[in-house]
Amino acid sequence: MKNKPLVSILMNCYNGEKYLKEAIDSIYAQTYENWEIIFVDNCSVDGSADIAKSYDKRLKYYKTRENIPLGAARNWGLQFVKGEFLTFLDTDDIWLNNKLELQLKTIEEDVAFVYSSVIHINEVGIKLRDTILNIDNNFESLLKRYDINMHSTLINLNLVNVKFNEKLLYCPDYELFMNISAKGYNYKAINKSLVKYRVHSDSLSFKTIDIQINEIISVINNLKKDYPILYGQYRNTFKIAIYKFTYLINAKKFLNMKRYFKAAKELFFLAQYDKKYFIVSLLLFIPMFNSLIYNRFLKKYV
Repeated sequence: MKNKPLVSILMNCYNGEKYLKEAIDSIYAQTYENWEIIFVDNCSVDGSADIAKSYDKRLKYYKTRENIPLGAARNWGLQFVKGEFLTFLDTDDIWLNNKLELQLKTIEEDVAFVYSSVIHINEVGIKLRDTILNIDNNFESLLKRYDINMHSTLINLNLVNVKFNEKLLYCPDYELFMNISAKGYNYKAINKSLVKYRVHSDSLSFKTIDIQINEIISVINNLKKDYPILYGQYRNTFKIAIYKFTYLINAKKFLNMKRYFKAAKELFFLAQYDKKYFIVSLLLFIPMFNSLIYNRFLKKYV
């Protein structure tokens, strides 16, 4: 028990050699040092394994028998976790060196998880923007505006059992944290950026965005069924959340077909629930802003 790591860090890797060393080095640079890395090699065919194996015994390397979806890979890796707290890091993201220390100071016995703001960076590490977190940590505010970045979280395993829905290809983390919130657990937001989250210009195809949004709508509909009391309490918020993503996916479809007037119309309807889309809908009538809007606004599913 003396050598039991307090924090387990789950890394899922598939051909992530390009940024992998930078990601792992950001863990080794943490001011808090009582941790372990559970490194899941999801059948990479590049140099990821060699990079991972070059570190000391705090990084524990495991390889899947075959390439499996993200949720399944995380569930498979969870069997090796020994810590009281769990966190995640992708192979292309970076932690600031006080991430664990600050979160461990913030989390309490009755808190299920904490999360922080993140800094969005591009492929070469240049800052794009910071996230602005919800002020209220409750189910309704999270349903209105989901702002949890998976890699900014620290989960208290003494309170919650972590298991991902393997049927969801892109949004198993959304379902996990929405369910934790729906069950009434306490959680806290740290309004300080502790993670650099890398945004890739070609990471989201239109088909991928379509699947993401449909998965989110499916999760929301399941929440309605699984938590009828919450649904009765926040019926209008549930309705607005589904409308929001329905309008968003329609706008993306029209934008992908370069039918900008139709896309603007969908965003105009969306503006009654989220005011920023009113300006976005107007900008769609200016050709020079079309590609900017697609990349900056419509490639985000929330």
